[in-house]
Amino acid sequence: MSEPEDECSGYKFTHPGSGDILLIVCISLTLGVVSFFVFCFWRPRWKTLYSARKRRLEAAANLDLPQLPDSFFGWIPALYKVTEEQVLEQAGLDAYVVRLTALSFMVCLLLTWLGRG
Repeated sequence: MSEPEDECSGYKFTHPGSGDILLIVCISLTLGVVSFFVFCFWRPRWKTLYSARKRRLEAAANLDLPQLPDSFFGWIPALYKVTEEQVLEQAGLDAYVVRLTALSFMVCLLLTWLGRG
């Protein structure tokens, strides 16, 4: 006895098509871009949240970290001038976790590129 044509075989629900993947990518990019712009907007206006550690430690000791500009995108070039040693000195083990995450992301990108065939 064969199944009727209109019954669900389950295949289309367990194997995403190119339209589904495109939808996921569009939603993810939209959320990421909106989050980035919200961060850029609120960072200079809400300093107690976005630079709390620097403000607290500046009162206790002289920090080597540069002051980030309050412009919308001006903080990005200044951020890239911060050396890894400065981050490690100020953040401690948190810096290792961030570095490990960035390295893991690069390895995943490499493996994705190698396994695309």
